[in-house]
Amino acid sequence: MINYPIRIIIASAVIIATLLCAAACAPGGDAANFKREHEILNGQTTPDGEHTYKSVDIPANNKFKYTDGEGAISLLASGSGILYMGFPECPWCRTLLPTLIEAAGESGYKGDIHYYNGLDDRNVMSLDDDGNIVAEKEGERAYLDLVDLLYDYLTPYRGLNDDSLKRIYFPTTVFYKDGAVSSVHLVTIDSQESGYDALTDQQYAELKDVLIGKINAIK
Repeated sequence: MINYPIRIIIASAVIIATLLCAAACAPGGDAANFKREHEILNGQTTPDGEHTYKSVDIPANNKFKYTDGEGAISLLASGSGILYMGFPECPWCRTLLPTLIEAAGESGYKGDIHYYNGLDDRNVMSLDDDGNIVAEKEGERAYLDLVDLLYDYLTPYRGLNDDSLKRIYFPTTVFYKDGAVSSVHLVTIDSQESGYDALTDQQYAELKDVLIGKINAIK
């Protein structure tokens, strides 16, 4: 691994933050903002200098609607649709999005895809020198409630040696119907080894078929 000078890493982080702020603050509805905040990273170098963000082409008339943790819980308790949880810099998310968009289109899905960026809402836990779990950052109440709601579908919090503790990793896509969770799709596809890898045609087709099946189950 190349060790880049800290000034380069900090400068890269500032550039990315500036770009994302510009995307979030620009005028336009949810569809326009979602497109802008994801496409603005196309071809940009990651802050560590080791990767390039995968380019995504988000349709101008996309179905994404912003929500927060409380909104996500309300949606899952009172309707039918899709809740997508991710964030623009996530390489796995940038792999999933084009496939999810195409799957929604091919399935004839007419509803919104609700978008929750819970990255900053999550709790942060680690092990101390004695192997005890310590909280470095408390999670937002709505995020923790969402973890409880989706508990049976989520994977354990990595590195804590306690499988009873769960975490929302990104992307997580929830398909719900009539106020109940129908299914949850975690990340992309098992055979994808790195989020920065491009899917093969076979992987893309397999992932799309899985997503179409989950969408059809809530229509």
